[in-house]
Amino acid sequence: MTAHRILGCFAFALVLAFPSTAQDTPKGGRIEGEIRNSSGAPIAGATARLGPREGAINQGPSGTSGPDGHFIIENIPEGREYILRVEASGYQGTTYNASGISGVETPLSVQNGSEIKVKIVLTPAGTISGKVVDADGNPVKGMTVTVLRAAYIGGQYRTMPSASTMAANQNEFKFQKLPEGDYYLLAEGRSSFMPSGPTAAPPAPPGETYVDTYFPSSLDRAGAQVLHVAPGIDLSGNIITLRKEKAFAISGLVTDAITGKPAPGISIQAIRQEGGFNAPASVSGQDGVFVFPRLLPGTYAFQPTPSGPVGNTPGSFARQEVSVGDANVSDVRLSFQPDELVTGKISMEDGKPVDAGEIVVALDDRADRNDRTLQAEVKKDGTFEMRLSPSSYAVFVRFGGQGKGYFVSKIKLNGVELKPSSTINIPPGGGNRLELILSSHAAKLAGIVTDSDGKPLGGIPIFARPKTLVESFDKWGVSFAESDQDGRFQIIDLAPGAYYVAALPNLSESDFSDFAHFQIVLDAIAHKADGREEVTLSEDSTGSVTLKISR
Repeated sequence: MTAHRILGCFAFALVLAFPSTAQDTPKGGRIEGEIRNSSGAPIAGATARLGPREGAINQGPSGTSGPDGHFIIENIPEGREYILRVEASGYQGTTYNASGISGVETPLSVQNGSEIKVKIVLTPAGTISGKVVDADGNPVKGMTVTVLRAAYIGGQYRTMPSASTMAANQNEFKFQKLPEGDYYLLAEGRSSFMPSGPTAAPPAPPGETYVDTYFPSSLDRAGAQVLHVAPGIDLSGNIITLRKEKAFAISGLVTDAITGKPAPGISIQAIRQEGGFNAPASVSGQDGVFVFPRLLPGTYAFQPTPSGPVGNTPGSFARQEVSVGDANVSDVRLSFQPDELVTGKISMEDGKPVDAGEIVVALDDRADRNDRTLQAEVKKDGTFEMRLSPSSYAVFVRFGGQGKGYFVSKIKLNGVELKPSSTINIPPGGGNRLELILSSHAAKLAGIVTDSDGKPLGGIPIFARPKTLVESFDKWGVSFAESDQDGRFQIIDLAPGAYYVAALPNLSESDFSDFAHFQIVLDAIAHKADGREEVTLSEDSTGSVTLKISR
């Protein structure tokens, strides 16, 4: 059974299920239970809500616990699997969890007349609050504050964003419903927007600007203070004192690479290669002039800001890096190359059309530091088109109709055959054609997830990634599934090759959908010892693995 939904839930839910059938068959099924805290006291006013395994979990039938912590959900439509989500003020939300392993959700199968009884324990959540001030203690409003959760993943100490908020209302911020753990606070030292007009403003004299600052007042994590959140604790009064550093301006002219004339209205992003600072985008005026008034010393590259529909980019700049030292930099020239049309076709090895439902071709821009991905839907005749900037791309294909046994066996760019794992280079000049040839002899992977005693575990996210990726950061090269109630899973449509297969119950959905942190998932799969196996697949083969997770 394959699935594409993973919920990261750090709370622990103790759940006991006792299916039974009433003598008088009512309409639909019934779920009845009680909700208590970790001390055993009932929790009143908690919401228990059902949702489909795929879809919005906050739109299903629900019940509210009374003073004794008891709740009932009745008349539940039969014949489908549900996820039970429980929320209460001041507590960590959790899902039905029959395994006892954090981060796991167990589906409930509801039938006409069935009754399921559950007991759920909620853990009190923690809170972190504080203010953002300048060096003189004055409030600084409008800054984004992020709370980062620290943990060991893949054998390395990592920090991952848990939530962000704007420091408004007299520079205050507050994070609620935090699970137990260690956290850092990071205030971004910039506002979100840069004013623009028909003509860019002249460069300001050198001065100072706020920079990204860790609590209490550090430029890096090494000098930051760790905040430990215990269940139910309220950590208030945390003051982030924003740091200021010397800043300088970069100004110049954007010209059209084809006509040589000034290019107005181009949104430009300046990317500091040393990191630690993200300037707002600047927009070229009617005369093509642009200005970044406050940049830290460092080396900057430039790129247009993406805009328009999926599958389109605004173009690209000829590669240029500018170093900022101890003075303003002027007369920078950026040559803007408009995007170009790339046509393509996807077909089988015998030349026949592909029968796989909805097909999406995705190209990952390897030169884009923001990891931009462009997508195009394939028409029924196998053709597709995209507007791309001249750059280097990795090519991936996703099929809406799974189980066809397809994988990309060949790639042709402008008639030249390339390896499926190759990075393609789209040259300027237009007229580029991309051909993708599919094989129908893909491999499959089947397995079971158990605890250390051999008991099957349901609701566990499973990741399979090639041992050799197109590049070290390859979000499209990873497949995932979720174990069913019997602990079984299946991953299909895999290209032949060697794979790591890992069960990662403690990773949340944002860890793989948020591309900026997908490297954490890749590393965890490659280095995880517990619940990980290696397998080599050949054409038309079915690999088998058993993944054991220690409680």
